[in-house]
Amino acid sequence: MGMLTQKQAKAIGHAWIDKWNDSALSDYGLLYADNAVEVSTIANKLIHISHGQVKGKKTLMHYWEALRLRLPDYHYTLESINLYKGYVIVHFSIPALNAKAIAKIELNKHQKIERIQISHV
Repeated sequence: MGMLTQKQAKAIGHAWIDKWNDSALSDYGLLYADNAVEVSTIANKLIHISHGQVKGKKTLMHYWEALRLRLPDYHYTLESINLYKGYVIVHFSIPALNAKAIAKIELNKHQKIERIQISHV
């Protein structure tokens, strides 16, 4: 993958936040590669056997649907977007959980999310 610019990183971060907050998960899923992996402390709590790791876009779609059913007010509020060593770093808050989180987004050569790590702080 070529080097991302800060402008591209901001566009990707904004799309990631905005599409999550929209009601259509299908649009959110378009940001992800078919073989995407999400590692999340929330996933670890919801799907105990996953060790916090959810693999593949189809499985991710089911996980996101379950997350939305369990936490209907689970929306993201953007705080900042940065580019660090080729990764898009998104700092955001989750008002429904009164929590802050950081997403480290790794893209493939098609600028689809290949791996994302979400840490709740």
